[in-house]
Amino acid sequence: MAQAVSRKISEWDALTRPSSGAVYPVSDGDNTYRVPVIAVGACQSMAELRAMAPVNGAHYRTAGFSSVGDGGGGTWRGVTGAAPGTYLHDGGCVIVPAGGNGSAAWIDADPPGPRPVQRWGVKSDGVTNDSAAMQLAVNAARLFGLELRLPQGTTLISNLAISGAAKPWALRGAGKLASVLKRVSGGTAINCSGSDYPFVLSDFTLDCAHSTVPSGSNHGISIGLVSGVRVERVRVIDHFASAVQIYDDAGTHRFFDNWIIDCDASGSGGNGQDGFLIANMDRCGIVRCFATG
Repeated sequence: MAQAVSRKISEWDALTRPSSGAVYPVSDGDNTYRVPVIAVGACQSMAELRAMAPVNGAHYRTAGFSSVGDGGGGTWRGVTGAAPGTYLHDGGCVIVPAGGNGSAAWIDADPPGPRPVQRWGVKSDGVTNDSAAMQLAVNAARLFGLELRLPQGTTLISNLAISGAAKPWALRGAGKLASVLKRVSGGTAINCSGSDYPFVLSDFTLDCAHSTVPSGSNHGISIGLVSGVRVERVRVIDHFASAVQIYDDAGTHRFFDNWIIDCDASGSGGNGQDGFLIANMDRCGIVRCFATG
């Protein structure tokens, strides 16, 4: 398993590293990269891509995840000739053909920069339960060190687990009032019980929907046993326990540099817990936040 993970990370790094040769400039907002000019084939969806056997070095462009223009399109490069089980299908960065043995795959070949969650099939239409697709996106972000972008709209989730990471990563919305994550079942909406690398959650509303889907004593966002976390410009509504808590349950101050900044919360169920809480950690803070209810 470790070998497969290592191979995937090295392939990702090789594909996103600026290359020499015939190039065109691409900007991710912070940096400008020079990306090789390549011939690209076309297919309409991820299902169509998965139906094609990868050809080493070939590039294809998908027009969407399930349909043209749904925001989930991307550029892919074929890789072949590896040992069976080397490539593990993750739904949005490494695409193993249906029925494949992991010796060949289509690898994300877009320039460096944020990746939309639609790449993994998230619809954010307020109707579709996007829990499984969001979990795939978060898993890939934790492995490859991606910045995920939520679109405008409402994304329905259950229990989003964000524990563990191979690289720093982020989940950012289109704005506190524009992107909504809404809990439709389960307990704590977003939960982290330990991570080796920091991460950022920012610019969205988390609707815990406690009034319609009771959640017991669970929290909106619960983050434990990690350093370097930022929760920024997040609104938590209709929650029961803490809106956001970051904690070390051992009480030994092993973790540090965790911050909750410019967040607000409303609609607590009144069980006596805090709107925002950081416990048993060093060099942390809650800045310009308020909670009501």
